[in-house]
Amino acid sequence: MTQLSKAIFVGCIDPRYQVAFHEFLVRRDLFGHHDPVQLAGGPKIFLVERSRDLALDQVHIAIYEHGVTEVYLMAHWDCLAYGGSKNFASKELERQRYEFDLADVKALILSHFPMVTIYEFIAVKDPDSFMVEFIHIQ
Repeated sequence: MTQLSKAIFVGCIDPRYQVAFHEFLVRRDLFGHHDPVQLAGGPKIFLVERSRDLALDQVHIAIYEHGVTEVYLMAHWDCLAYGGSKNFASKELERQRYEFDLADVKALILSHFPMVTIYEFIAVKDPDSFMVEFIHIQ
């Protein structure tokens, strides 16, 4: 099989993060060499019953038709699919929720596709500088 893509990138549709996501992919030499999957909530789509099969189908196609070997899961701060930051009592609780969900998504994907390497990130936008930090969850 010819490798059409290096990775699948699962992120949110939030316009506040699109430029940062693009830069993230460029810095990792993935832009133009990735399969993008972007729906509201990004990786959360794997945890919602009505979208789980669609999300897993996207990974299946990326692996078996495009030769993908890596999956990038990108959550982001103040995600409106979670109700936004205002829905959390603290920044720490918000971060814990994203980390917990990313771990669940990783486990789900690996249970179906154990051959892939999965990278988990949380994008955090500084409200003053508009810079985005990508926190790698390990």
